[in-house]
Amino acid sequence: MIAHAGKFTWDEILIVLAPLIVIAALLWRARRRVRDQRMRSMSAPKDANLPTKSS
Repeated sequence: MIAHAGKFTWDEILIVLAPLIVIAALLWRARRRVRDQRMRSMSAPKDANLPTKSS
């Protein structure tokens, strides 16, 4: 356990916030990837000569 003098210091705040920020960034990135993949799979192909996934 980290000892402190009764008040939170910047290093204790950083110890708590750093992992939370990393987890939030990873979740945001994963959600964006899933959204982009869904949008790509739902949109029509740009080139008429390219087959779609369903064909």
